[in-house]
Amino acid sequence: MGWRGVLRSVSAYSRAAHRDSVRRHNQYVRQQKYMAKLQAIEQTRQEVEQYENYIELIQTIHKDTPEIYDWLEVAKTTKPPKPEQDKQISNKLLVKLNKFKQNFIHKWLRLEKWARRRKEKRYQKAFEKEQVDLAARTAEWEKLAKEIDDLVDLANGINAGKTEYFEKVYDDENPFEELSSFGSKVTENFIDKDRAVAELLARDDEIVPKQQKSQLKSGKLSVKDLPTGKRNEIYQDHIASSVLHVGRVIFGLLPIKALIVNAKCKMLNTATGRMEMQTVLSVKLMRETMEKINFELIDPSDALKNFVCNMNFKKSLGMTPVNPLTE
Repeated sequence: MGWRGVLRSVSAYSRAAHRDSVRRHNQYVRQQKYMAKLQAIEQTRQEVEQYENYIELIQTIHKDTPEIYDWLEVAKTTKPPKPEQDKQISNKLLVKLNKFKQNFIHKWLRLEKWARRRKEKRYQKAFEKEQVDLAARTAEWEKLAKEIDDLVDLANGINAGKTEYFEKVYDDENPFEELSSFGSKVTENFIDKDRAVAELLARDDEIVPKQQKSQLKSGKLSVKDLPTGKRNEIYQDHIASSVLHVGRVIFGLLPIKALIVNAKCKMLNTATGRMEMQTVLSVKLMRETMEKINFELIDPSDALKNFVCNMNFKKSLGMTPVNPLTE
């Protein structure tokens, strides 16, 4: 092959190599775009899932199963036996000490006194350690015994229907952490052994997003304004769910029979033109009825029909102020 042929071969090889490089680059770019699209689709899926989970969460607070206390059983709590000194090791050493007899080596080396003192020291050290262990276990027992005495006294006070004991349990337990995470607060007033009134200070309707998120068939994110009627229904369910949660927690914590819950939120007072806390739901929950409800399957707003309830709701206007129920 002449020099011209060599040049043509080199040129052809270079062009082929360039085409192959371009092809691989284009393939890499396509792959990157495809991976970016998949990543965007997955990110959108997660964002929509997070939105849907939040909407479900604020409407299903009533599903949280509270701890139920049987104060009659609590009153039967007994103290464990008071600890006694464990002399197992020191007694063995004492037996060996009492049985000690000098042997030939002791007599030959005149070590009888040294050997006896050695055994006495081992016994004394073991005995003292047992004393220290007993003191530590006794102190722990005394602390537990005092706590059990206080617990039994508390249970007896509750079983006797003393409202000051109800207040103590409520204050110590701080049972509404779930609601506080939504910005709500609950206060309680125990009227007598069977009745109480709770006030739920709830977030306003800003707790419900103004936009709804969904994922299109293309995988892209769709963000639209949440219709007013739908948004009002979600907020109504949130308030109803919160009220039922308050009832479940209080009935689980204390043996009362009836609980009035007044739910308040900040809204415009048309008489003053100012944003004020106003009652939007007042319901008298009865323990007997609450115990018959399957909270996993209910619609919280519909479930309030089982009780005496003041609530004004229109899909277009949402919740409007009502008068609190009296005892």
